[in-house]
Amino acid sequence: MTDAVVAKKILGVMRFRRGRGFSLSELKECGLTIPDARKKGLRVDKLRRTKHEENIKALKAWLESQPKPKPEGSTTDQVEEPLK
Repeated sequence: MTDAVVAKKILGVMRFRRGRGFSLSELKECGLTIPDARKKGLRVDKLRRTKHEENIKALKAWLESQPKPKPEGSTTDQVEEPLK
């Protein structure tokens, strides 16, 4: 699982820390809803309103690395007969 990053500016210096979860705008940018994200095991922070590009890139990379769901009706047990 990937972690969200939150930026905070202290005395003119940007500091990054691990966040509680992904913001709603970051999930929306990647095409996920809150229930979908939670089913995939991602944490969601409803209170955070910021959108960080680092989080969006990490989330898209994580989604691409996940196995794709099989189409309905396809099983590995089905064997096609060769045409004669």
